[in-house]
Amino acid sequence: MTCGIPGKSKDAALCPVEAGSEMRLQFQNYDDPSRDDWVIDKSHKGPILVYLAPLESAGKGDVWFKIFEHGYSDGKWGTDLIRGDKEGKLTITIPADIKPGDYLLRNYAKDKNNGAQYFINCAHITVSGSGTSVPKASYSRYLQDR
Repeated sequence: MTCGIPGKSKDAALCPVEAGSEMRLQFQNYDDPSRDDWVIDKSHKGPILVYLAPLESAGKGDVWFKIFEHGYSDGKWGTDLIRGDKEGKLTITIPADIKPGDYLLRNYAKDKNNGAQYFINCAHITVSGSGTSVPKASYSRYLQDR
């Protein structure tokens, strides 16, 4: 489950991203936007999290570090934010001080009752800039290889 359902994840091209810039991520259950539940079912209530790991790690082991989390705030869960615009989009900022290099970017919604959702995916990004920070892994039991 490092980057989605085993056997379902696809190799991806590296996407160039400048450190400190914004990225827009999209969460969806289906490829059909005409479905009422194509983003994420409203029964899923929980935080949204985004992690990075060095690409060469293939996401294995204690390599992930968190760059975004929205839990429960102002009466809304993170999952409510991505359903709000009916498009499942979330804007995040890549840390400005991060060391340039190739990373896996993993975003997922967590159901407060059932843990991490299995439909997570990874993007392959190349971060450019002049940063020198190599963040310490903030390993979570929800990111363990299954």
